Formats: sequence, structure tokens, C-alpha cells
Amino acid sequence: MKKPQQRKRKPSPPSLPGTPEHSPVQQRIENQLRESEERCRQLVILSPVGITVSQDGLIVFINPAGLEIMGARDESQLVNTPIMELVHPDDRARIQKKADHLRNGLRSMIMMETRIMRLDGRIITVEGRATLITYNGKPAVQSIITDITERKEVEEAQRKEIDFAYNLVQALPAFFAAISHDNRVILMNAAMLGSLGYRLEEVVGMDFLTQFVPAAEREAAAASFKKMLDYHQPLLSESSLLRRDGHELVVEWHGRPVLKENGEIDYFFVVGVDLTERRRAEEERKRLEVQIQRAQKLESLGVLAGGIAHDFNNILVNILGNADLALLDLAADSLVRPRLEDIKKAGLRASELSNQMLAYSGKGRFLVQRHNLNKLVEDMVNLLKVSVSKKAVIKYHFTDNLPPIEADSAQIRQVIMNLITNASEAIGDKDGLITISTGLADVDGHYLAETYLHDDLPAGRYIYLDIADNGSGMDAQTKAKLFDPFFTTKFIGRGLGLAAVLGIVRGHRGAIKVLSELGRGTTFRVLFPCSDMLVEVEPDNEPASKVEWAGSGTILVVDDEDGVRMVLRMMLERFGFTVLTAADGLDAINVYSEDPDGISAVILDLSMPHMSGQEVFRSLREINPDVRVILSSGYTAEHARSQFLDLLPDGFVQKPYVTHALLSAVRTALQAGA
Repeated sequence: MKKPQQRKRKPSPPSLPGTPEHSPVQQRIENQLRESEERCRQLVILSPVGITVSQDGLIVFINPAGLEIMGARDESQLVNTPIMELVHPDDRARIQKKADHLRNGLRSMIMMETRIMRLDGRIITVEGRATLITYNGKPAVQSIITDITERKEVEEAQRKEIDFAYNLVQALPAFFAAISHDNRVILMNAAMLGSLGYRLEEVVGMDFLTQFVPAAEREAAAASFKKMLDYHQPLLSESSLLRRDGHELVVEWHGRPVLKENGEIDYFFVVGVDLTERRRAEEERKRLEVQIQRAQKLESLGVLAGGIAHDFNNILVNILGNADLALLDLAADSLVRPRLEDIKKAGLRASELSNQMLAYSGKGRFLVQRHNLNKLVEDMVNLLKVSVSKKAVIKYHFTDNLPPIEADSAQIRQVIMNLITNASEAIGDKDGLITISTGLADVDGHYLAETYLHDDLPAGRYIYLDIADNGSGMDAQTKAKLFDPFFTTKFIGRGLGLAAVLGIVRGHRGAIKVLSELGRGTTFRVLFPCSDMLVEVEPDNEPASKVEWAGSGTILVVDDEDGVRMVLRMMLERFGFTVLTAADGLDAINVYSEDPDGISAVILDLSMPHMSGQEVFRSLREINPDVRVILSSGYTAEHARSQFLDLLPDGFVQKPYVTHALLSAVRTALQAGA
């Protein structure tokens, strides 16, 4: 700041000669005036507040307290300085406006709070008032100022503390409420207001017990509050909380009274933890545990169900096929028709039972949807934490942005449950670690050959789930029987858990790799294929009497069951086709090779001796790339097609089938190739 030039004071005029002597009265008055002025001067000098006088915007007087406030050593540093230069630039316009009102007579006194720039560069805050006075016979502005910087800093610190506490309360995911001694709401945080469905201005002043506690629990809640108020003790309770829409939340409350300086209750606050989802999860866990236990009891049927269902479906082809053909040949009023219809109904009911057995075996129909594997694992582990060994620590190593798996979520949860349970039991009563990892892996044929259920799975990219423990581990003998049904190393156990895992993974076209060593722990790696979700063709259940279509051409039927070949021949010939048959894959290739152009389509069974259905399919395509192949199996379409990832069949019929279902598949395949 540029220091203005000081104005030179005019010297007092000398006494004129011949001035008359003052009278005693005048002398006494003058003495009293001088004494009064001296007292006023001393009051100004000794005043603890700063006092300044300015004329024409320039400081003409400042007392010692003012010098100290301004950071000046003596009056010479400030006298004749423009007073507005001491005001912070951002405040000048506001203060100048107030000063103008004073000078223009619009105000007799002005109050102000402003920032001042001291001579040492420090910025302080002052509070003051200014009035108009006469100084040395001219109008002047007298200002009285007090340094309030420290007070403002304390106020700002207190404001920040209050803001911090308020923002902290508002940011809490838990519920928070401040309640008066007569149970009136003073404050609620955002989490509580959001869950209850209110705004803050609506709840302030409400009776907490009447408005938010269900009637059946009010008496107990009131007693808890009273105990806290009477004995100044913390509150810990659990009760329901009413939402605006009438629904109830389950909340665990922690409360504490806040006392005045005299020891009386000022108010109390409560912090609530919403247990509603936890309770719901616990109920869901119990329900899931019951469901899983039920499923495990049925796994003993699933061990044999796949093979039994397949053979059973072949037998049902004979029953249903012959019954259907007989119904087609009978007159509508035949006395035999009701009996045949009963046979057909019984066969269809047996077919439904067979499909249920397939579901147990892992080769049945799944509710296949896209799922986030990480989410499935997290959800299941949360449910299992109660049953997992308290000595076991669970750690996650999840790969982010993992592609979804196409799976039945209930089945995958059972896999996760069984593997984590096994890991926990392997740790036992010792301190241990269970590590759960997910990720992507590119695996080759050699790697897949060392897995369970590799079943000629194609090499490529797979999504994996690893569940590892540092428990007791297994020897080679135990590993060899690991997935055998009813095999268990536990004193009490059914030995079905890992057998069920194997069936589920089989149904999802996956694989399992096991690494284990005695005393070093075990790792299970479950592989899921990265592929598009298969779409199952639902069977047509319209009655055979509505079948009106008839075809022509030659159909090659390939099946190792004599009865199935016979029924298929009769069905197809009944509707205009010429039928060739083959009892196995080699026979089928020989028959087809003799006249590939003369055979319109091939109905191919998947499970045959000598050559599998896949091998026969590939050989037929090599002979004729345009061959029309309809797959036939006692398993579902999803299971059948999953074995032909690089081949697209032209149709599928699931055993057992009736005439109209067979003809529908044949017609679709032939029309697609036309």
C-alpha cells in the first residue's frame, strides 16, 4: 500500500497584543473544559476498542487500540491514509454504500462487520459502528471497531463441527433419530427418512412411539425408553418400525441419553440397524437349506436315474408307438379304442416320470438363464456363513467383468454349497482358510482329459470356479472314490453331495478338476463352457388323430433297440415313407453310403454300441454335407444338442414320442432342406 503524504499542520496563531485578560469565571470554565477534554482524550487513548476519525475519507485520528488492531506501530503510519484502503477489496463496495448512507443523513449510525487488511498483511475480521461527529470544526466520521477474528474462528470451528456431525449422521447407512424427553422427534437422518417414506419437516415434532412403533410393541418400547431416561443407561432392544405405507421393518436399536450441565436429560438419540433383509435372508437360508437337504435325499435316485430313464424311454417308444398306430387304424366307435387310449395315457404318464428321473440325474431339463457367477457365489456364501466352521476364514479372489454363465441358478448354488461345506469339514476344528476364486481360463484337450466328465469337451475358453481349503487333504485312494455315490469319509453322512455336484456339472456341459494332497488341502475347480444358450424344442402334445400330413421318400432309422426300429418303421410307412433301418453306427454308415442321394433324412439315436451318435453324425456329413439328420434320444433336446456344439441337427425328437411328434420333426427337417 502506497503511504500517502502527510498534511502539514498549520501552526497555532500567535497571541495578539493587547488581548484583554480573562475574568476568573471564564478562566474557571476554560479550565473545566480543558479537564473534560483531557478526560475524554484519556478515555479514547485507554479504550480497549479501536477508535478512528476520518474526514474526506482520510484517517485523521486513531487511538492506540486501533493502531494495534491495524498492526501499526504509531499514528504516523495511518494518519492521512484513505480508510477504504484498509478494507478488504471484496467488502469495499458494501462498506462504502453504508458510509454514503451515513454521510447523506440516511442513517444516524451504521453497524458493520468487515475484513480488514492489517499493515503486516494479515487479514482480520472486525465488528464496528460509525456515527457523524464534528472534528476540528469540520464534519467527520467516527468509527468504533473491535477485532472479532478469534471469535469468528471459534464460531467457524463450531459450525464446522456441527456440520461435520450433521453430515456424518446424514451419511450413516444406519438409522439415526434424536428424540426429546417426551418422545417427540427432533431429527432423523436420510437413511431412516428414506426407509420410512417421510420428509424431515413432516416428522419433526411427531410422537415417536405413537407414529412409528406398532401398537402391539408400544408398551415394551415405552418401558425401554423410560428405563433409559430414568437410569441414564444405554438402550439395546429390537422392535418393529412402521413405514408410511404400513409395512414393518425389523430394527435393532442402540440408544443413549444426552444430559445437560445440571445432569438433567436434554434429549436422547437412537441408532437403528435395519435387520429386515437379514431376517429375510435367514428365512431364505433356512428355506434353501430345507430345499437342498430334500434334493440331497433324492440324489440317491439320480445316481441310477439317467441310465434307467434312457432305457425306460426306449421301452415306452414301443408302448406308445404301437398304441398310437393301433388308434389310427381303429374306427372311432371301436370298443377297443378306450382301452388303447388308457394305455396311451398311462405311457405318457410314465414318460413324465422318466423326465423327472432325468432331472435327478443331471441330464434333465434345467431353467437355463444367464447369471453372474460372482454374484451366485457371494449370495450362497452369505447363506452358508452360519454353518461354515467358525475356525475357517473365507477369502474371495473374483475376476471382474466375468462373462455370464448359462445355467440353472438353483443347481449351481447346490454345487457351491457342497464344495464349501466339504472345505469347511476338511478344516474341522483347526484354524483354516477357504479361498473362493473365479476367472477365465483357456484350456486344451490334455487339461480337459485330466478332469472329471470331460466327455470330449472342446478345448477353448471356460469360466472357472475354484474352491480351495488348507485342510486335511486326500490320499489317492480317497480321490479315486470321491464322486462315487454313497462313498463318504464321515462317520455320519450319505455320500451323495459330490455325486450330486457331478450330476449337475454334467448337466451343464462342464468339468471338474481336483487337486489334493494329504496335509496340504484340496482345490476343486469347476469349469463352465462359454457358449450360447441352447434352446430346447418343446414336444407337441396334440392328439394323433389330428395328424393329416403324409410324406414320401426314404428315411433311414438308426437305433440299437429292435422294438424302436420296428415302431418307427410302422409309423413312417403308415404315412407314406419308405424305411431303411440300421442297428448301430457302422451299419448306418454302410446303408447310407450305398444310396446317399436316395435317402431323404436320417433319424439317429445318440446312444449306440460301436460308434456314438456324434461319430455317426460326423461320418454322414463327410459322405453328404447336405444330409438331413434328426436326433433321437431318451435325454432332453438340450442334453442331446450340447454334444453337437459344432454340428447343427435338423430336428430332435425325445423318446418316448407319439406319431404326430415324429412326423412333425420329419416334416420340419424335410421342408428345411427343400
